[in-house]
Amino acid sequence: MLFAELLLDLHEMRRPDLVIMDAIVGMEGRGPSAGNPRRIGLVLASKSCTALDFVATHIVGMDPLAVPTVKRAADRNLGPKSLSEIKVHGEGLDSVMVKDFKLAATMDLSRVPAPLLNLASGMVATRPVIEVQRCRKCGVCVRDCPPKAMFFSPRRLPEIDYKKCIRCYCCQELCPESAVSVKVPVLRKVIGRLLGRPEQH
Repeated sequence: MLFAELLLDLHEMRRPDLVIMDAIVGMEGRGPSAGNPRRIGLVLASKSCTALDFVATHIVGMDPLAVPTVKRAADRNLGPKSLSEIKVHGEGLDSVMVKDFKLAATMDLSRVPAPLLNLASGMVATRPVIEVQRCRKCGVCVRDCPPKAMFFSPRRLPEIDYKKCIRCYCCQELCPESAVSVKVPVLRKVIGRLLGRPEQH
């Protein structure tokens, strides 16, 4: 949630006058750089970033309030809490829904009560991991890690200080070899299934 809070703080410094989302081709599965292109065929526009995100996540079959930025925007009264608060122009949402969209492994558990989630955070938190077989030791992830949570070990392999990691997954996005994957704890998978939102890869 920390990364979501930071994004919303930046958003509040200067709200855009118009937001346009190119959703002609989206990315599903293990995104962003290692995901699979999925044709959606839409261009979305709004005066509200948070309303646009709410509608976009709904279109691909996600629970919008399970997305950290959308959830925190709603909690901070910076965005809608339901579709009923949003006026949609153009195509009806039912006609543009994307079926069977494969979600990333970083599915949020925001529907779990906050006290319970806080107690179990260490057991359910996803984390980036280095796939040794693919890693070419180029150093892109270490150089461009925003919180400087990555470093080269004596074996010259990237390592991650998870106490500093903010789960922005820039390392996964920027790795030219797709050598960074997301580890999903078993408990998180079980909770996802119980909530009716199984992990998809």
